[in-house]
Parts: sequence; structure tokens; C-alpha cells
Amino acid sequence: CTTDTAANVCFTGCTPPAPPSLALTPGNNQISVAWTVVGGLRYDLYRNEAGCSAGFVKIANDLTASPYVDTTVANGLTYYYQMIAHPTGNEACGSAASSCVNATPTACAPVAAPTGVAAAATAPNQITVSWNDSATGSVTSYDVLRAAVSGGPYVLVGNVPDGGAGPWSFQDNTVSGGLTYFYIVRANAPGGCQSPDSSQVSATATGECTLPPTFAGLQSVTNLGGGQGCGLRVAWNAATAQCGGAVTYAVYRSTAPGFTPGPANQLAACLSGTSFDDTTMPLDTSVYYVVRAEDGASIGAGPCNSGNVDANLVEDTGFASSTGMSGTIYGNDFEAVAGAPFFDWVAVDFGTTNDSWRGKQNCSGNIFRFGGTLTGGGTCTGTNPASRYAVSNVIGREPGNGNGITITVQSTAVRLTFQHRYEFEAGWDGGTIGVALDSVDPTTYTILPAAAILGGPALTTLNSYNVGAWTGTSTGYGSQTMQTTTIDLDAVCNVVTGASSGCAGQTVHVAWIGLSDNTIDRNGWYIDNVQLTRDPLPACTAAPSAVSFLTATGKDQQATVEWVNPAAGPFASTRLRTSTAAIPADPTAGTLLIDEPGAAGQKEAYLHVAGAGSNGVVQHYAAFANSGANVYSARRAVSGLPQATAGSWKWNFATPAAALAPPIQGRGLGVFVPSNDRAFYALAIGAAGGTWKSGFLPAAMNAPAQSSPVVMLAADTGLPHDATFLGSQDGHVYCFNAATGGGCSGWPAGGRSVASFGLVQAQPMFDPATDRILVGSRNAVGANGFHAINVLTGATAWSFTNSVPQGGNGQTMGMISGPALILGSRVVFASRTRSGGSPGSVWALDITAGSTSLAWRRDLGDIDGAPTHDWTSDRVIVGTSGGAVHALLPTTGATVWSRNFADGAIRSWIYYDPTSARLYFASSSSVRAIPASGATGSDWVVSGLTSPTRPILHFGTTRTYLGACADVACANGRVIELDAANSWATPKTVDLAGIGGLGPVTIDRSQNLLHAGSRSGRVVAVALPLP
Repeated sequence: CTTDTAANVCFTGCTPPAPPSLALTPGNNQISVAWTVVGGLRYDLYRNEAGCSAGFVKIANDLTASPYVDTTVANGLTYYYQMIAHPTGNEACGSAASSCVNATPTACAPVAAPTGVAAAATAPNQITVSWNDSATGSVTSYDVLRAAVSGGPYVLVGNVPDGGAGPWSFQDNTVSGGLTYFYIVRANAPGGCQSPDSSQVSATATGECTLPPTFAGLQSVTNLGGGQGCGLRVAWNAATAQCGGAVTYAVYRSTAPGFTPGPANQLAACLSGTSFDDTTMPLDTSVYYVVRAEDGASIGAGPCNSGNVDANLVEDTGFASSTGMSGTIYGNDFEAVAGAPFFDWVAVDFGTTNDSWRGKQNCSGNIFRFGGTLTGGGTCTGTNPASRYAVSNVIGREPGNGNGITITVQSTAVRLTFQHRYEFEAGWDGGTIGVALDSVDPTTYTILPAAAILGGPALTTLNSYNVGAWTGTSTGYGSQTMQTTTIDLDAVCNVVTGASSGCAGQTVHVAWIGLSDNTIDRNGWYIDNVQLTRDPLPACTAAPSAVSFLTATGKDQQATVEWVNPAAGPFASTRLRTSTAAIPADPTAGTLLIDEPGAAGQKEAYLHVAGAGSNGVVQHYAAFANSGANVYSARRAVSGLPQATAGSWKWNFATPAAALAPPIQGRGLGVFVPSNDRAFYALAIGAAGGTWKSGFLPAAMNAPAQSSPVVMLAADTGLPHDATFLGSQDGHVYCFNAATGGGCSGWPAGGRSVASFGLVQAQPMFDPATDRILVGSRNAVGANGFHAINVLTGATAWSFTNSVPQGGNGQTMGMISGPALILGSRVVFASRTRSGGSPGSVWALDITAGSTSLAWRRDLGDIDGAPTHDWTSDRVIVGTSGGAVHALLPTTGATVWSRNFADGAIRSWIYYDPTSARLYFASSSSVRAIPASGATGSDWVVSGLTSPTRPILHFGTTRTYLGACADVACANGRVIELDAANSWATPKTVDLAGIGGLGPVTIDRSQNLLHAGSRSGRVVAVALPLP
């Protein structure tokens, strides 16, 4: 048989096609072979180096497109070619060979490299490479190649045809903002000839960073242990963000393999750790998981931060059993009467004419035999031909009635053990084992590799079949002594699949194969006590609900761990364990701190005094709810960090997820902290604070919040209590009682607004004139709008969508990421532009309690921040993603002045300081103070920063503060103080070890404390001013 699809098909009455006609074009170490392609035909190409008479070798099969470039030739040698055409799938109906043609490849004449190469960032996420014409007149095109590091390796990103005298250019629109790219250009001439590299040039892209995190995907799925109830632990290795921000993870689950991760099968999001305990999966069912990583860039479509998301499809499976799995998968000792002599062992024919498998025989005990018969003079041993196997045997027997043996998902240490003795013609005949898998090809058997044998006789390669087999006479054969062979079947499955997951989840065909050549026979192979086993899996018990809102507040040599017991039983106590090495894996791991009895839904706290030397050492905590029957819940984990408090840094508050949204001390009511763990916390204020505010239980949201809350007094809103408002990525605005954490009175259950607006990331703003909460949506795909919500009911009062009746043009609006600026009855907000929709990015609305209309719109390019107000000169100030600052008239939107700094996107919003009459803002690596008039020549600039956040003035002082990373890897945070009294000439800094880069800072003026979230999920309190 050939390898073609026609190999097992018989064709009759065929009319061969006409032979093709070949045209050869020699080049540099290559020959291009061209012909006219006819639909429905395939083409086989043959080559000869000796001439046209004979000796052609096929070099390409079933070609469908012309030309074919043969790059396996050498300059100076002559090569001869012929081609045969045949119908698709019918090589037997091939044409006559084409006429023999020949060509000789030759070395290229020198091709001059392009000159005058330059690269520049010409637009957000765009670099333009330009160059002059090559001095070689025969050039046909130019290749543009790019590298991420100087000197390469380079990757082709574009090809530009040479259509004249030049100069030439290429726009690379696949670059990510903030990264530097290196380019070379090569000139191409006929025959595969190419110039040397041009000089290398580089440029740093502006615009958004669009690279997804570097992530290897899911690593393992294992059953929960240590007394935990039914559940699976999904684990992965940490990803690395290429665009900054904290990395979070989303877990997806399905009962079908090969599924596509999406919102419908998302199990969890906003995870900051490297594992997730799933106790909600269906029992006794194979479940499949995918994990994806998301950064904190807030410019993508990620489920947590609207960040950039990797697209891996790495999948692993798990299985939780309510009944348990025994260690035995299959067994046969051949003692049964029913089903004899072959039981469920069916023949597997490998193309033989003889079959010497006899099945069950009594040969000093019942065995399963390949050999002679026990009739016609045959015996278990002896020289009578009837006692021996037939020659010319290549045939097997496999258990499972031909359906194979299914190995349940989550089976580990799958082993095949059997006893046997044998007598074969040494070196020529023998017995071996072949394995096939339904998932690969149930009819193709892989012969047992010698390395998979864990114990028993070794394999020998047969001269007749060139495969490993048991051959000759086994030890103790004469005394009928059986040898025990143990095989690592997982290792064999890995050879078949090319993977590393063993046999779990596979349907396995295991064939015992007898092999004999056509000469000498012997007594054969005696098999007994076949066992297919795995590690037993005990039955699991339904897990109780886990604790919620687990946090840790670090201070000097101690951490206060707080949590809420499960809302419903069964529940008796919470076990808290700790370790400095890693998160305790189960209720028996690490060091036991306490088994805390309590009531369901009750708040608990434990002060862990870590002792001398613990400052700066992460304390990993794991909490497990106990049902009362010593069945434990899924793990909840948080990492506390004891720290010295004698200096500026007073405390750190850790949640289980990244917390980069700015915390805020609101009206003396507490420090309010949104977190990516879908929770909202309120902390005690002051240097001695940082633990949960008395009387406040953390509030749950359906998705994380990515912006600061707004805290309003009851006297301002008309609500019967003080309240906090924040937007969530589930598209709702949430209203919580600032004293208790419960949903606001008069609002729907849970404090959610009546309507969802898709995704909300902007900070809500309260308009006291209309008693409305104002907020915009941030939908990367769906429609966006700017919405007003009734502060007393959570109902939508109106929505601006750029419709024609509202004074708009009907085009879809871009994403709104920042809060609105309220100027009396006029509201100004910023957005991104929308591809295929509106180019508008600054919008002014005239509003009432029940309606709105467009006053003006400006198209200034993408804006991911918010407008601010220079109230001295009455100017609206905005910064763009392209690095420009604009001052606009609030009445008309007309530009008063603008400046472009080309230093990356302006971050968040611009701070106006009326005392210094300056505007403070940050970009990718710098922070600036420029005159509010827009005048040039007197800017204050601090550059060389790593991920600086927007600056904010400590009102009543001349000092401005911002957060940043203290190192390139953003492992440590940094607080920066800049003083207008010295024109920012002498910055002060305080570094915070081990917490990651800081998010935007806020200032509690009553306590002279700075608060900021961080990439590690810790919220910090730092005393001001800095020393």
C-alpha cells in the first residue's frame, strides 16, 4: 500500500489526464517549478540528478498550487524534473510523466541593502518604517523585519513591492504602546536573491499596551485532600504581565472536552492566587477546565479588569466520585467456567494466516495460552506438533470484547500486572504487548517500550519482526514457575498520545500479541492473573460552604486575620492554618492556629502574633469551614505581611485578590476599599486602623469594582443612612449602607441598580441638583451610554446614547472609563473613540432630573481618563491616550490651548492646583506640572519612573503625592512626594517592600495618611509628610 488516500480503493474505467508541462526558473540554491493547474487534479513532482533516463525520486506529493519552489538544491549542479498528474484520491489513474526538463541554480549577484532606514511612532499603536531605494535595479520588493530586542531574532512583519524609484515606507500597526521595537529592511531580487540586512533602527510605540500576559495555562487538576469534602483543586503557575498591572485569573469549566472558554462557562474570575478549589462541580462526571490570565491594563475585554487576556486553550480534567473508585480496573484469573475459553478476549489480526491462541487451558492450573492444543495428541508441553504454536503467526488477543477498557478520569498510577511463562524460538519468535487508544486510533497498536516495564523479564528485539518481545525460555519454565511482569501503562499511553496525562480518561486496547516466523515452533506463552490497576480513589463527602471575605491586616510582628463564617450550615467551626513556605494545601498542612467555633454568618477575627523576625516575611493563611463531622470546605487563602510600623508605613490590608482601585476615607466614616475578589470593605481609619470597621460586614458584588467609591451623607442624598456608591464590572451601580455594608434602603436586593449597563468601570458621581448618580459604561463590544440613576430607588432616570433625538448622530459611543465632571446643569465626560462608530471622545450634556441632550462633542482621540476643571479660568482639562493635554471652553468645547507630550497615555485625570496655578499629571514614565495657562518653558518634570500613577495634592499643603513601582519588576511599591515649594526639584520616596507596584493614591487629610491599593492586593497606609 502507498500512503495516498487511494491506497485501499479500486478504480476502473479510468481516463488518465494529460501530462503537465513544466517551466523551471533557477535561483540562488533554489529552482522554481511552474505548471498550469487544472481543477480536480493533484500533482506529484519527481527529481533526478543524473539525467532524464531513470532514477527519479518523488520530492513532493499531491501538489495543488503552482509554482513549487525546490530549496533542497545546490548552486552549480544540474537537476532534472518530471511531473505526473492524477485525479484527487486516485493515484492509480495518473498521467504519463511530463517531458523531462532541467535547470542549474546559480549564486546571486550582490544585492545592495536599502539605505536611509528610519522608524518613528506616527500614531498610537503605529510605527512607520521608511527607507530609500536599493541601488540594485533588479529589486522587486522589500521585506520589513522586526525584533523585540536589539540584534534580533527578527520576524517578517511586512513586504512592500518595488514599484519605482522610492522612497518607501511601511506602517506597522501591530505594535504595543510603551514597547521599543527594532527593525531591519532587506531588498529582494529574482531567483530568491536578497540583500544583506539594512542598518537596524528602533522606535518606541505610543498608545495602549496590548500584549496579553505570558502564561502557560492550567497545570493540574487534583482532588481535594486532608479531610476536605468533594472538590477539585485547579492549579497553575503564575503569569507575567507584559503591560503592567496586577495579573488575575479566570477559571472556565465544562463537561465537554475541547470547549471554548467564555462567559457562559466562566466559573470564577479575578483570582490573584495560583489555584482555585471547585466544590460545585457535578459528581461522578468528568469535568474539564481552562484557566486564562488577564493583566490590569484596562484596555482589553478581560472579565475582571477589562485587561488584555491570553488565549490559551490548555485543558485538564478532573473527576470527583461520590462512591469512590476501587484500585482494580480489570482482572481475570481465567478460573471461571462461563465464557471460556476466550472470555472477553477478542482476536486482533495483524495480517496472519494462522491463529495459535487457544484461550483457557488447564496446564498445572488454568491459564490463557498462545501455543498448541490439548487435542489430537497435543499437551501443555512436549514436542508433538499439536502441542506447539503454528508458524507464521502475527495475531493478538485483547480483553474488553473489542471495546477496550475505559480508564476513568482522575485515575493515577495505572499499572498492568500479569504472570506468564514462555518457550519461544529464541530471537525469532516471541510474545509482546501492543496498546491502542480510541482517542488516537483504536486500530493502530504501539508496541510496549522496554522503559515501561517496572518489573519482570526484559524484552529482546526479535530478528524477524524488529520489535521488543519476550523470547526464548523463561526462567523456571521447566518447573512451570510463573514470572510476574508489571508495566507502567501510563507511560505507554504517553508514548501513544505524545502528552503527559497518562491513561486517565482514555479507552485503552491492550493486546497480547504472539509472533512467530515461518520456521521453528515451540510450546508458546502461558498467561495468568491479569490485573489492570490504579491508585484507589476514596468516596468524597459533600463539602460544607467555605468562609467568605478572608483578609489579613499586617502590623508590627503580627497580622489580624478576619473572615465571615458560611451563611448556612452544616457549620461548627473554622480551622485556620498558616505557613511561611506556601499556602497550606489542606486542613492538615502547615501550622494550626485555631479551630474557632462560631455561628453561621458570624464575623470572626484572630490575631496571629508571628513574633520577632517576622516583619517582611509573608504569612500564608488558609481557612477551612468544618461541618461538625470533620468534613472541611474548600480552602480560602490570604497572605498577611507583618511590617515595622515605627516609620512611615503604618499598616497593610490584604485581600485574596488584586486591589488597585483607589481606597478612600469617606467623610470620617471609614476607609472604603473595593477589591477584585468581588467584595467591598470598610476599614477603621487612622494609623491604628486597617482592620474591619466595627459593625460593617463586607458587601458582596457579582463582579469586581475598578474605581473608587463615592461616599455620601444621608443629608446629601435623602436616603435614611449614609451610603457608598460604586460601579461594578457586572454593569450595575451598587449602593451600600456605609455603616453596615448592607444594600441601600429602597434599592433592589444586594444594593444593585435596577438596570445593568453591560460593564461599569468609572467612578459614579452624585449630582445634588437632580439627586442622580451619574456614570458611563465601558463595553468593548456592545453599545455604551452615559446614565443617570435615581439615588433613592436605583432606577434609571435617563440614558444618553448619542441618539439623534438627544442631539447626537446615532453613532455608537466608545468606552467611558472615568468619572464625569459636573458643572451645574452641564456634565462633561470623556470616552474612547469607537471603530466603526463615533470618533467623539469629549462630551458635554445638558441635564435635568428626567432628561438630557448633547451640548457639544469634541474628537480628540482616545481618552481613558476623566475631565477636570480649572475653575480659576473656567477651563475643562483633558489628557488623551496619545499624550496630549487640551484646555476647552465648557460652553462650546472650543480649544483654548493644547500641548502634546508624546510620552505615552495621560493617566487617569489631571489635577488642578489653584495655589501654584499648575496642572499635575502622569504618563508612562514621567510626572509633570505645567502652567494652567498652557504656557511652555516652565514645566516641572520628574522622569525615569516605573508605572507612575496620577498625582494628587495634599490639600492645604504644597506637597503632591503619587504611587509607582520601586523596581522594574514592580515587586515593591513606592510612594513619591513632590513639593511645589522647590518646584519638585527634590523628590522624597518611601519604598514598601513586597507589595508590588502601587495604584492611584488618596489622602486622608484628617489623619495625614496616604492610602493606596497595590498589585499584590494589599491596601497600605503611609504617614504624611514623608521623612
